[in-house]
Amino acid sequence: RLYFFPFKYQTFDLTSAVFSVATDNYVLLSNISVAAAMISSHEQYLFKEYCINVTSNTLSIHFTPGRNSYAFINALEVLSMPSDIILDDSSPIGVNIPVPIGIPYYSLQTMYRLNVGGPLVTPVNDSLRRTWQSNETYLTSTRGVQPVSIQASQILYPTSIPEYFAPRHVYSTALQIAALDTAQPKFNISWTFPIDAGFLYMVRFHFCEIVYTTESQRLFNVYLQKQVAFSGLDIISKAVYPDSAYFRDFTVDASAAEDTTMWIDIGPTPNGGVGSDNAILNGLEIWKLNNSVGSLDGMISVPPHSVSRSRIGPVVGGVAGGVAALSLLLAGFCFFCCQKSKAMSSSPTWLPLPMHGWNSSSIGSKGSTVSHKSGTGSYVSSVPSNLGRFFTFAEI
Repeated sequence: RLYFFPFKYQTFDLTSAVFSVATDNYVLLSNISVAAAMISSHEQYLFKEYCINVTSNTLSIHFTPGRNSYAFINALEVLSMPSDIILDDSSPIGVNIPVPIGIPYYSLQTMYRLNVGGPLVTPVNDSLRRTWQSNETYLTSTRGVQPVSIQASQILYPTSIPEYFAPRHVYSTALQIAALDTAQPKFNISWTFPIDAGFLYMVRFHFCEIVYTTESQRLFNVYLQKQVAFSGLDIISKAVYPDSAYFRDFTVDASAAEDTTMWIDIGPTPNGGVGSDNAILNGLEIWKLNNSVGSLDGMISVPPHSVSRSRIGPVVGGVAGGVAALSLLLAGFCFFCCQKSKAMSSSPTWLPLPMHGWNSSSIGSKGSTVSHKSGTGSYVSSVPSNLGRFFTFAEI
């Protein structure tokens, strides 16, 4: 997770910075102007999240400034994700069965993560410290749309879906079609999302039947790009129980130049019979997959990298333009720590990141559980406990 906020410091004007960010194998950002990106997105700062399958014991992140420019970063998070959270079982549009595409060989950028029907879910209520936005910005119309919810404690997780796939606060809220006058035509609940053309996308729908209690009371269709992605979905028949979490992944090919909008709809199944006049959705995630040259931003592949320690700004974290790339080599931090502090009896281990304002009631070793509390209640995190690692200033 990369955080950017440009500012002026002495002779450095980061609002004019243009630079690229890449790992050893994938381009994450290409010739980006953070200031311009903030203006176009109407955000107060720039945030980017990526999922990268690291097959070695190091992760290198290279910041390469443009000519006569700077490269900078304000904050960086690296979290180890459960290996089963991104599965290679997505379905192409119109195919109700999974068709593997080789997900382990892709890098992914998180484009959108929504708590449909509910408020903002902050990292303190997510065991992987994710943020789930509310969906008002992307909902095309609120007419005929009804929010529904239950207590988060009522949500059930089957053995095939660990709780870290999405928090209870996502599955316990939803949008469904409101009861309409019979004279009004049937319609869909629709969302639109700006996307970058020329890429493959994976879309994850989070479902939980929190209104009805038996099968066949709700049958509906899922649409992607105005095409049927799944026909006649009965959530309880898939999840087995009401109030039980369920998700489906789909792939969307947006390779055409005109593919700059992602259309997502849920609506009644035509001629579906009893229970077919409604639809529901609880959560939504959209990822962009790298293209054929290994890039998530344009058609420029990973350039050769060289590391230079000259002209690195220790305060603003900038690198003078056109000279070298600044590499954040995480394994190098660990090695440097061991070299400086030989009194340490053993290498640092990965521990659970404290949640809820960074005030965790306990930090356990691998295999333990961690109890967390927040203003919205308490729970015991089900996420594996060795996915976080703090680097203190003394270590670095």
